[in-house]
Amino acid sequence: MNYFQKLQEKHGDIDADEDQRNRWYKKGFSALGREDHTQAEKSFEKLAVASPWLPGGFEGLAYVYYETGRLKESEWFMMKALSLAEGLHRKGKLDEKILKMMKGNLQAMREEKELFRWWENINNRR
Repeated sequence: MNYFQKLQEKHGDIDADEDQRNRWYKKGFSALGREDHTQAEKSFEKLAVASPWLPGGFEGLAYVYYETGRLKESEWFMMKALSLAEGLHRKGKLDEKILKMMKGNLQAMREEKELFRWWENINNRR
């Protein structure tokens, strides 16, 4: 199932500049840190639809879905985020440590273990 297609149907075309995308990213991870999954999901959905070439919205949705027990969706979105992140890494635009952390969280999802909640350890800078 293509979960992203459902998001596109729900939100339509979203035209957002980089500042708006950054606000959704920060708002989403801030909400996730507070365990406000509803707000986090709304922000990450908009981010994913507005910038489907970037992993942030997909990664955020993966964490929201994992923490709310939607395991199939969480794995799908994390795999999508990882695919995009690997492309950025090949272009030299994403650090290897971030890629490894994402792979570790995907593995934790598959094994239904605790995630590394990196968003609680940084200032959510992009």
